[in-house]
Amino acid sequence: ISNMQIKSEQRIFLWEAAIPVIQETPFFGHGISKAQERYDIYRIIYQTDEIKNDIELHQNKLNDCHNQYLQTTMEFGILGLLLLLFIYIFPLFIIDKQRRILSILFIFLIMYQSIFDMFLTGQFSSLFCILLVCLFSMENDVTRNNQMLED
Repeated sequence: ISNMQIKSEQRIFLWEAAIPVIQETPFFGHGISKAQERYDIYRIIYQTDEIKNDIELHQNKLNDCHNQYLQTTMEFGILGLLLLLFIYIFPLFIIDKQRRILSILFIFLIMYQSIFDMFLTGQFSSLFCILLVCLFSMENDVTRNNQMLED
């Protein structure tokens, strides 16, 4: 990836606009509506001309920062970010040990995707919940069958 490609990445200005909003109230955040209002002000300041023309075409469309961690921190502050990380990591402690590697890969993939998209509060939240329920509810038939054969 060249330096010019990184500079032209459209998410960069969205992420940059989130930082001042977080700095205003870092511990508790602004709340959902107020964070969006504050973010829209900074997004207009940081946006490129190309994006400005595109946004004018879609006047009523809300635009988030395309980063679950930044969005959560803007809305709920550092406490919200810690809660989000807890939601991501806690399943690893209660999942069956036989599926821990699969769970780690799954959680890592979700946490990585959250850098570029609103994974938990967006359209993929149901996918996250369904996959977690599957990981929690699956029986470990292979281990049970192996134990039965050994006995």
